[in-house]
Amino acid sequence: MNNDIIFFKIWRNKFIRNNILEQIKDNKNFYDSFKYEKIFSCSWMIENGYCLLLKDKVERGEYLVFNCIDTLCKNNEKEFIPRNLTRRKFDNGRLFVLDCNSIFYKEKAAIHWDSKFYNHLFNNYSNYFLNYNKLETEFTAIEYDNQQALQVLVENFSHSLQIESFFRSVEIGSFECSFYIFNRFKNEILKNKKHQTRIWSTLLNHSLFKKEMIETNLINQRINFIINQCQIPIPKLSDIQQHQQQPFIPFFYDFKIYEQKLSTIIDCLKTISKLSKVFKSFLKSINDKSYKIKLTKDQEEFYSTQGSSVQLNVELSNINSLIWSLENKNNNNNNKNNINTILLSIKDIENKFTNQELEKKIIKLLITSEKNEIILSLYRTLLPFTNHLNHFIDNWNFYQIKRENNYQDYFKLKKHTIITTDTIFHSKMFAHYKFQEFIDDCQDDNRLFSFCKTRDYQINFINDFNKDLIMTNQPKKYNVYKNILSNLVWLDDLELTSLLKKPVEVEFTQEEKLSLISKLKSNEMFDIVYQVLKLTDEMERNKNAMKSIDANSSKTTTTTTTTTTTTTTTTNSYYNDFDNGPKKSILEMLIQCEKSNILGHFKKNYSLDYYSQVNYIDLTNKTYRFGVYRFVYDNLSDFSVYERVNAWSNNLSFITNLEEFKYLVERTPSSSDYKIPLDNGLSFFKYMVQERFFDLQTGRCKIESLRHPVYQYFKIVQDRRQGIETDGDIKKEFYDLINLMQPYSSDTLRGTFSKICQYNDLDLIDLILKNASNTKHVNASNSKLYVNSLLEVISSQGDLQLFKYVYSKFPKLVINNLKDTSKSNWINGFYRCCRPVQLAFVNGHIDFLLFILNLEIADSITFKSSHISTSFNNKSLLNHFINLKNKYLIIDQ
Repeated sequence: MNNDIIFFKIWRNKFIRNNILEQIKDNKNFYDSFKYEKIFSCSWMIENGYCLLLKDKVERGEYLVFNCIDTLCKNNEKEFIPRNLTRRKFDNGRLFVLDCNSIFYKEKAAIHWDSKFYNHLFNNYSNYFLNYNKLETEFTAIEYDNQQALQVLVENFSHSLQIESFFRSVEIGSFECSFYIFNRFKNEILKNKKHQTRIWSTLLNHSLFKKEMIETNLINQRINFIINQCQIPIPKLSDIQQHQQQPFIPFFYDFKIYEQKLSTIIDCLKTISKLSKVFKSFLKSINDKSYKIKLTKDQEEFYSTQGSSVQLNVELSNINSLIWSLENKNNNNNNKNNINTILLSIKDIENKFTNQELEKKIIKLLITSEKNEIILSLYRTLLPFTNHLNHFIDNWNFYQIKRENNYQDYFKLKKHTIITTDTIFHSKMFAHYKFQEFIDDCQDDNRLFSFCKTRDYQINFINDFNKDLIMTNQPKKYNVYKNILSNLVWLDDLELTSLLKKPVEVEFTQEEKLSLISKLKSNEMFDIVYQVLKLTDEMERNKNAMKSIDANSSKTTTTTTTTTTTTTTTTNSYYNDFDNGPKKSILEMLIQCEKSNILGHFKKNYSLDYYSQVNYIDLTNKTYRFGVYRFVYDNLSDFSVYERVNAWSNNLSFITNLEEFKYLVERTPSSSDYKIPLDNGLSFFKYMVQERFFDLQTGRCKIESLRHPVYQYFKIVQDRRQGIETDGDIKKEFYDLINLMQPYSSDTLRGTFSKICQYNDLDLIDLILKNASNTKHVNASNSKLYVNSLLEVISSQGDLQLFKYVYSKFPKLVINNLKDTSKSNWINGFYRCCRPVQLAFVNGHIDFLLFILNLEIADSITFKSSHISTSFNNKSLLNHFINLKNKYLIIDQ
């Protein structure tokens, strides 16, 4: 017999079917179960991987909501893509976000959807994407660079593109859409010099004083796209300058070269090579030393406020001189490092490096001598094309110091008071040993050898210092030693730290010890530092003991006994400093510095010290990162008093995710209670429901916010599943839940109502609304709060089906709620408009708002479009109602 026939014969038996369904019910359904008709959020379906379900619903034209952010939810954890100022300047007041769960996000769209999907989407939801919203749909498709959606809009729904869209798409880097638009305007663009000049003027017009900071990769990608794909010719430089109405700015990049990847530097030089005609006169002016920095009007105004014109001219002259020194020297045929030669051979140079080398930063590559010259020649070639009023100074200083060990220009430019830079180049950063400079400027800034990775230079530097440490009588030499040690600990360089000679006389303050501990990164470095600190402590103890003997030499035998007792106490590392009071043990400092990766090593390898210190540890009212508590709970038997290290008695903000919560729960003594943190509490509560429900029932697991309403609602759901469904019992539980909600804020109520709506729990919704005005159970103010909160949740989610149900059963209650009775006039751009209507509006639920307006509320709704935050959520709704007149909706523009 066919298996399908057998299945349906069995399934039609109510007794068997009910038993099967009863067996598969579990606590997880409280969080993870949704009815088909309750799934209508596009963003939720994409986020949770139900892309085929979304495709099916779109094809059927089922009710959907398209907002990417629920404005009712304050702690939104959705993944958004950062947008730069280049993009934002086209927003025209929109608060636009790039949402990875948008139906336009092309990385997901390319996998799951095709042109048919967008055809159904636009056709079945025309109020959102067509009608008065074609331009908004075009804007969104270009923003996501979704060429497929744009093509459907244009070719299937007769949308007419404008050439402005080409300029915008190129500028923001949406090259797939840009190329599609370009092909539709190809003849017009290639025949019109104004269009060509405009696009090139946009691409070449970079200035420090522009409001936007354009990413280097975007600069190179745009040039490559226009030249290679669109093949738009470069106009004359004079035409570009005339269009910009300001001097051509030859510096193209605004970054520190030494901080960039080698691949980025090569890409920049490729771009400059392609623009050789544009930069020809600039390079010529460097060779003949006629180049002078020209300031724009904005720059002149800015610098005039920073100092005198005489000083400004001096500083500009200094920079001009440095730029002239980069001349090409074309008369020297043997010079392989002049700019023109490098630019012409950039592709061949690129082939000399491996892919791994290309992805490394310049500073990390300047190690192997055989390629240093090549890298530095690339560096020098790019120098004149970096911002002359900013990073050029840093780039020049680095080049001169790194290549020539020449600090002359650095100290000269450091005297500038107008065109300045905050970058510091200390000799220690380049492993240039200068003892006096250390003495004069001894800062613990973790910059030792930051610009030198050559091992021989580093070793020579430490050896030279060791010699000076012995030979000199400078009183500050110990500070220099501690500075170098601290930097080497930060670098986690075991070889150099071992090479550094410790002076016998050096002492460390409590703060200096903590600083060293805080910089530890490995167990091996801890071993070295621990020995240094132990020797120091031993010397201090001996010195303190001698002071005690001297101070008490004239006292009685009784006093001598007291001194002996004090000395014995020091073995626990909690000895007293004569001047600063009690000192911290190494274990306490490791905990304070949150070195959880070293705590286990300390216990294993220094057990005597560890066990002599562990019982002094007290974490009461202290908050550390999770790693510290993980160590404590892995070693609970070491701590004699559990309450001193009980993580659950402290602020639980250190628990940042479910795995950390589970880790501590599983290691908490069975006789001890624990609690669910208030922050992200519902996600932790979900785990408790699914995995440790018994602890909730017995009260061993407590909720920080007392008896949270969501938990009470969960108990009701459980009781109903277990058959406790007598009217008296269930109503009593409902009333208990309603009363429990009274002390909570509206945010907490919404969280509970969201769960009730998710379950489509019509019985509870009916009971809440029936008793909303019953003062026997709730007072009048609470009654309004419950109704408002419930309708706010429904409106924010856009649950039109549930709203229709509520209206059908409680029409007067809904209408009264929709008629705002507050005395305030304008609130957030709305005139006497209730919160549910506002939420439907700002979330962009067109169909939802249309239904409300069709209820023919006596008072019309008025809002000022200029006062409302316009976003991707509601822009389509705003366009719809601005163009579609409704007597109950008045828009004040």
